[in-house]
Amino acid sequence: MKRVPISEIDQLTRGEYGQPHAILGPHPEGDEVTFRVYKPLARRVTVVTSEGARVPLEHEHDGVWSGAMGGFETGAGRPPQPPEGRFRPPQPPRAATW
Repeated sequence: MKRVPISEIDQLTRGEYGQPHAILGPHPEGDEVTFRVYKPLARRVTVVTSEGARVPLEHEHDGVWSGAMGGFETGAGRPPQPPEGRFRPPQPPRAATW
C-alpha cells in the first residue's frame, strides 16, 4: 500500500491541500488498490464493494483511514480491472415516478 507523507495528510485535514483527491479515494498501484477516506469521527471504517467484499481500513493519521485490496489488473491509462466475479458495473439511474 502506497503511503502518503504525514505532512500532506496534515495539510489535507486543515483544508490546505490543493488536490484532496490525489490522497483520498481509490488509487491503483500494481495489482492492488489503496482506499483512503477522511472520517475524523469514525471508530471503524470499511469499504464494501458492489459484490459485498469488505476491506477494513485502519486509522492512518488525524481522521484519515486507509487500506488495500489486492487481485486487480491495472494498465496504463485505464482504471483498475478486478478479477471476474468481484465487481459489478454500476447500473444506470432509474427515473423516479411519483
